[in-house]
Amino acid sequence: MPEKNIPNNAQSIIDNFEAIRFPNDIKSNNFINDTLEENKLNNYLLENSLQISKLSTPKLFECTSKVLKNLKIKSTFDIRFFVYASQEIQAQCVAFSSNKCFIKFSSSLVNLLDKDEFCFVIGHELGHFILGHHNSSNQQSQINFDSLILSRAKEISVDRVGLIASQNLNSCLSAMIKCISGLDSEHLKINISEFLTQLKDINLATQSESIHSSHPPMLVRCRALLWFSMLNNYQNFSEINTNDLDNLNNKIIKDIETYIDAPILKMKNDMTENLRLWLFGKKIVNIGKFSKEHQKFFIEIFGENQLKKFTNFLSLFSNKDILNEIEKKVDESSSVLKLNFPESFKSIYISVNDRINSIFKKQ
Repeated sequence: MPEKNIPNNAQSIIDNFEAIRFPNDIKSNNFINDTLEENKLNNYLLENSLQISKLSTPKLFECTSKVLKNLKIKSTFDIRFFVYASQEIQAQCVAFSSNKCFIKFSSSLVNLLDKDEFCFVIGHELGHFILGHHNSSNQQSQINFDSLILSRAKEISVDRVGLIASQNLNSCLSAMIKCISGLDSEHLKINISEFLTQLKDINLATQSESIHSSHPPMLVRCRALLWFSMLNNYQNFSEINTNDLDNLNNKIIKDIETYIDAPILKMKNDMTENLRLWLFGKKIVNIGKFSKEHQKFFIEIFGENQLKKFTNFLSLFSNKDILNEIEKKVDESSSVLKLNFPESFKSIYISVNDRINSIFKKQ
C-alpha cells in the first residue's frame, strides 16, 4: 500500500529499493509528518550552515547531482544538502515528511574525501531517507539490544545504496577506511585486502564494545559491501538474482553474529531460557503435582542441574505461598527480557508459552 503524501513515481522508486534492503533491517510503518519541526530545522540549517549549490560549492553540487542521477531520484524528492563547520567526521540525514529530507555533512568529512568517496557518503545518507530510516520521531527513546541490532542492519542496507550512488567500489571502501582512520590520501595507500585481514586478529573470546554500537565494525561493513558488489547486475538492483542475494545476506548475517552479536544472542537465549523455566514451573504449581512424567520433560528441556535447583526452590515455600513466588519469578524474568529486547519480547513470550502449553496438552 502506498504511503501517505508520497507521489506514485516516488513510491515506485522506494519499492524498487526494497529489493536490496538487508533482511534484519525491519521496515517501519510508523512515519509521522511534522511540518513545524521540518520548518524549524530548515531555518536552523540556513542560519548555521552552508547550503550546497551550483554557484557556492560547484564541486560538491556536481557530486550531489551525480548521486541523484545514479539513484534515479532527481526531481522526485525535495532533498537539501548542507555543510557545517566541525572537526568531527560526520554526516546525517534528517526528515520530518515523506518526500523531503535534509542531509548535512561536517566540513572535516568533506575535506577528507575525494569526489567519488563523497558520492558514496551522499548515497549512504540518502539510503536512510529512501528506506525510511530517517524520521527522528521513530527513534527508540531507550537504547536496547533490539534497537542496536536494527540500527546496525540499517547501515548494511544503506551502504548498498551508497555503492549504487557512487558506482565505484574502491572509492566506497576507501571512504570507509578514511572515516575510520581520519587519514587523508596523502597518508594512505588503500589496500583493501590488507585492511580486511585485521578481522583474523580479532579475539572472539573477548566481548567487543561493538555490541553497544549503532554501527557495525567498519571491517564487517567493508566485507559486506565487497560481497554485494560481486552480485551480477547489482547496479540494476531490480534484476539481482534473489537466490544469490539471499545467500549473500546469510553470509553477512553470520559475519555480524560472529564479530558483533554473538554475546547479545547468547544473552537473549539465556534470558529466554530463564523465562521458559519459570513459565514451566508456573504450570507445575497450577497443576499441584510435579509428576515423574513432568520431571522427565523438565530434564529434557533444562537439564538435571536445573531440576535440582527448581525442586530446592519449591521446598522453600508452603503450598500457600509458592504460586505467588513463582509469579514473581515469571515477572522478573519477563521484565529483564523486555528491558533488553522490547521489540521481540512479545513474540518470544508467545512462542515460549505456546511450546509449554503444547507439552502439557499431551498429558
